[in-house]
Amino acid sequence: MSKVGDKKVKTSEVAKEASLDPLAQKLQQQRIADEGDPKSSEELFTESGNEKSLDNLIPKFETDFLEYANLISQKLHQYEGVRLRVVGVCDSLSLLVALDVLTTELDDTSLTEVCQVKLKGSSLLTLGNSGQCKVFSNPEAMGKIIDDATLLGRSTGLAFINCSASSEPIEVLNRVVDLGCCVVMANKKPLTSLMEDYDKLLAYPRHIRHESTVSVLFTWLVQIEVLLHLGT
Repeated sequence: MSKVGDKKVKTSEVAKEASLDPLAQKLQQQRIADEGDPKSSEELFTESGNEKSLDNLIPKFETDFLEYANLISQKLHQYEGVRLRVVGVCDSLSLLVALDVLTTELDDTSLTEVCQVKLKGSSLLTLGNSGQCKVFSNPEAMGKIIDDATLLGRSTGLAFINCSASSEPIEVLNRVVDLGCCVVMANKKPLTSLMEDYDKLLAYPRHIRHESTVSVLFTWLVQIEVLLHLGT
């Protein structure tokens, strides 16, 4: 009986240490995966109770997809060590950038302030300079973007994320890609500019990421579903 009791205490202590030590937790996950223990793997990676997790969340609406993306981000941060460092945010009028793009970043407080300003429809110029970041207005902002892209593009790497629905950023997109940066587009609107700009941008296909057009298929999928229900 004492051995059983000692075993339970030891097990609880190991579990407690693993939950407190991320490295120990990751090693435990690797050990379970190597041993091929499906039950232990399911208990370890699946959230308890009614909490949403990657295993039980099936996104259907925009809010679901946002929550799903957040869960993926948490998993990548926790288990894979993936981390994105935001060094600057710009709009059509200005650029907010970290003072030293090589070593510093825009923290959560700064990014929250950016979101609040843009929700009000204001320019980043209203934020002003602080101890961690500086604001540039056009055309100085454009020069700063190119300088930072030159510095980071072929060293630590830089991803330029375009969230606009406009073809106006095509010039800066072409320039940063030439400097070795990657470009992520929320839509393909920038690709609707001149054919010359399109060809120049797509000359680096591994550095370009954009949405895939699937809405055209929705009508056909609905029709196929109707035909299947009718048995035709």
